[in-house]
Amino acid sequence: MKASRPLMASPPNLFSILVLSDIHFIKDVDVDTNAELSEGVLEFATEIRSRFGKVNVIAVCGDIAYSGREEEYARASDFLRNLELVLGGPRILVIPGNHDIFRPATRSAEQSVMRNGPRQKTLSDGDRDKELADILADPRKGQELLEPLEAYLKFAAQFGCSFDPSRPFWEIGVPISDRLDAQFRGLTSVLVSDDNDCAFRLLLSRMQTASIPRKDRKDLLALSLCHHPFEWLLDGESQRQLLDRRCALQVSGHVHRQQVRPTPSGLHLQSGAMQPDRREQNWESRVNLITIETITQDNLANLRLEVHAACWKQSEDRYVWELGPPRPGFASTPLSATPKPPTAAADIDRLRRRLANLSPSDQFFVAIDAGLEFPALAELPESAIVAAMIEQAKDKHSLRALWEEVERRHGNQKRRENPF
Repeated sequence: MKASRPLMASPPNLFSILVLSDIHFIKDVDVDTNAELSEGVLEFATEIRSRFGKVNVIAVCGDIAYSGREEEYARASDFLRNLELVLGGPRILVIPGNHDIFRPATRSAEQSVMRNGPRQKTLSDGDRDKELADILADPRKGQELLEPLEAYLKFAAQFGCSFDPSRPFWEIGVPISDRLDAQFRGLTSVLVSDDNDCAFRLLLSRMQTASIPRKDRKDLLALSLCHHPFEWLLDGESQRQLLDRRCALQVSGHVHRQQVRPTPSGLHLQSGAMQPDRREQNWESRVNLITIETITQDNLANLRLEVHAACWKQSEDRYVWELGPPRPGFASTPLSATPKPPTAAADIDRLRRRLANLSPSDQFFVAIDAGLEFPALAELPESAIVAAMIEQAKDKHSLRALWEEVERRHGNQKRRENPF
């Protein structure tokens, strides 16, 4: 019997994300034909741990349950907690898919009106956004729209990934290094999902994506998780353009085939399914490990993003690396990062003065365009708004974006160098 290799500690310059999607846990364990796959992932996790050390994040990209029932989430939770133990205690992040909708709760007349209103094909993206925002802002309608996700939201809360009508997405930061954070954005593509789902029938809206940090942030790497690919979204093209500009990594599920698409800012991984429907022709089960390696030279950091794919090999009853053991260069793209500069008090004071010289209406538009949460600011006395905007921008790492918007509102065509 071979001696097993000791578990490695994570290399200090390597950040890793295990991506699962479409895990489709069903209610009845006795007829679960996919049990070998979930058990196989737990076994394969030991190999991942021995090769890469502790994994930092497990990202589950929707369709956790098969029919949105509590019993299914109980099984999924047990699986993820066991996987967490094998991989050394990573952060678990989850988003919902269409199978996480409890469909009977979408079939009332009122639910039909709410779900079909924002997805009328004659509406512009802006009109759709407003109609959906109006529904979510209504205390009664907002809660009712999320009722079919009740069991999912209870499950997601244990991982800090729940959401509510006022903010139908989540944002979670995980440190990559002492100079760089991974800022995950969990997007909800199933707000209007029901029995009539098909291509170009679902909706994200800019309320979920407009505040994703811009690409020029030097201390933050934006990553997005969204169950549905763009061709399933009514606002898919505009969302693709925004996410391609801002996110170093995008992960989607739903389509049970894997694809890696280079983007201007990094990669988009269409992840494939962990537990697909066995009735699909040429079905395949996949998991992916994404590594972000920090390579420092001359006080500058370069990031190498790589996707290492594994698939279930039926003849061996186990997962195997698709192209052999992971090696440098597979599906990789270089990303640039520089040391996080210190923020000088004088620069903050200058920003405060420039912001205070704007009218209240201009301050409103600056807050929106810089990705700040204006509803929270609007409740403050006028004299406290400027200071609150700056503090919120610090918390969101958005001082650079705030400065740009302030200068733009001042009408500066030749803007001075951004100190942030």
